[in-house]
Amino acid sequence: ERRATSGRMQNKCHWPNCVGLIDGTLLPLAHRPLLHGENYLSRKRFYAVVMLVVCDDHGRALHCHIGWPGLVHDIRVWTNCRLYRDNDKMFSTKEYLLGDSAFTPGKRMIPPFRALPGVAVSANKCAFNTVLSRPRVKSEHCIGILKGRFPFLRSIRLRLGSRNNLLRIIEYVRGVVVLHNFL
Repeated sequence: ERRATSGRMQNKCHWPNCVGLIDGTLLPLAHRPLLHGENYLSRKRFYAVVMLVVCDDHGRALHCHIGWPGLVHDIRVWTNCRLYRDNDKMFSTKEYLLGDSAFTPGKRMIPPFRALPGVAVSANKCAFNTVLSRPRVKSEHCIGILKGRFPFLRSIRLRLGSRNNLLRIIEYVRGVVVLHNFL
């Protein structure tokens, strides 16, 4: 499957060995969690759980990592994700993901160049970022379709009061992702 995705990414977007597109999203919680609620308050000022989604060029979810409090940044979730920790087992040589500017460049991650404060991005880096944005938009579409199909993801009404409640939310979200791939 990775080989097929890599071939399509090479043909469509000229990204050889790219096996997926990664993006993070916040899954809003309808209620403040009973335990450590302040940790779930996202930068957007609502309570949430973070989900990282890796999708292919067709918008199928290949991997999702769910459960971190809304306060946690995507890069921290990524560096604690199995794909990152066991990357030599999860990826073949030269395989990588395309991510947004929340991620740092690495062996398995290619994000866009970031502008430094007071310094403009060079024309070459700007052109690179433009080429990178074309396939990356598919990860945004994947998340948008997921949330559009399953309103549960736009407002999770299960009250977080214990670890078991969080595990239940994770199971529900994973189930929704599987259904998304069938649809």
